[in-house]
Order: sequence, then C-alpha cells, then structure tokens
Amino acid sequence: MIERINIGIFGKINAGKSTLMNVITMQNTSLVDEKKGTTSDVNMSIMEIHEMGPVKLFDTPGLDEEELLGEKKKPFC
Repeated sequence: MIERINIGIFGKINAGKSTLMNVITMQNTSLVDEKKGTTSDVNMSIMEIHEMGPVKLFDTPGLDEEELLGEKKKPFC
C-alpha cells in the first residue's frame, strides 16, 4: 500500500472548493454548479504532486451548510 499525504479542501458553501479540486486534478473530479450545496458528500482523488509525491485530495461540502442535512453532519465535521 502506498503512503499518501491527505489534503482536504475546506471552506464555506460556494467558495470555489470544487472548482479548485478540478483545477488541481486537471479533470472534472467534482461537480460544479452555481446552486448552493451542490457538493453534498466528500469527493476524493488520488494523484501525484511534484515535490510532494503521492497524495489524496478531498473536496468537502461547505462548512456553513444550514439545511437539516447540514445539521445532521455537524457531529462528523
């Protein structure tokens, strides 16, 4: 098993986390839309980054999710 550095992308809803994930991976890894709360689950991508080596990137839902589902997720954040 290859050891990888874990990198999480965290921030508010519609801050551009999924867009950043897609730019870093150079592919459509995460769904991007203007609608708030498009990312509802963590998206993960495995890749290599020069000077760092093997990494796992995690695109997360917004930390300020206000819907009922967001309230249910808070204990896990």
